[in-house]
Amino acid sequence: MKKLVSMIAALMICAVFMVSCGGNETPTQVVEKFYKAMTTGDINTIKAVTEGLSEEAYAEFQEAAKRPETQKISIKIISEQIAPDGKTATVKAKLLLDGQEIEDEEIKLVKRDSGWKMIEG
Repeated sequence: MKKLVSMIAALMICAVFMVSCGGNETPTQVVEKFYKAMTTGDINTIKAVTEGLSEEAYAEFQEAAKRPETQKISIKIISEQIAPDGKTATVKAKLLLDGQEIEDEEIKLVKRDSGWKMIEG
């Protein structure tokens, strides 16, 4: 019993540590995390790194993850620019499909207490 209580306490400490460290990600890391989650259909991660999207948009991400071509999507980060006030950022990237560039992306992010969030715009 004592071991079980110790193990649960250790897990809780780890969980708190992981949550508190989540806000230390750079805008680039958040964008990379989003695209990885998009290819696997990890809607919880997508929700965690975005703000202001509708439930319909999240459903579309889940549907897109089921398509074979989505598994072949990757992203190449070109630049990251954080505003002087530290509250917003822009990540420029190239969207790749099977290693071929298909689209330039300019991703806007906003800094919240919980970390950087991707926003529409």
